[in-house]
Amino acid sequence: MATVLVEVVIPFRAVPERKRQRPYQDRETGKTMQGPRTDEPRQKAWKEGAVPFMRQAMRKAGHTAPFDFPLRVLITRRRPVPKKPSATVPDLRFDTATPDCDNFGKICGDAGNGVLWVDDRLIVENTQRKEFGLEECLIVTVWKAMP
Repeated sequence: MATVLVEVVIPFRAVPERKRQRPYQDRETGKTMQGPRTDEPRQKAWKEGAVPFMRQAMRKAGHTAPFDFPLRVLITRRRPVPKKPSATVPDLRFDTATPDCDNFGKICGDAGNGVLWVDDRLIVENTQRKEFGLEECLIVTVWKAMP
């Protein structure tokens, strides 16, 4: 197993990535069109809030610049165990509630651009999981990709 390059613990509620398209009226045809996809304000705020934790983890691990080689990334969303089973979490060993696992990958990749990695295109393997823990957080673990 490769050595972990950096592990970042972002100690607040994870916000799933959802881009929205703003509709607009085309001036020539009068038709309603879909505009470019943009971050919702809470996603932008989450990314800005996560960056200081990423920078601190990089410094603590002894890295002075973002990684510029292929990477493996594990994103773990952790939240407290519910008090009792429910329709969305019938088995308290597994976090099956919404949001979906894959909604956290994009927002973490974008937030890490220029801080953890030069660009998130360098992530060649991305694993995401949800689990229960003591406190709500998002953990981003980064390794160098091996062939």
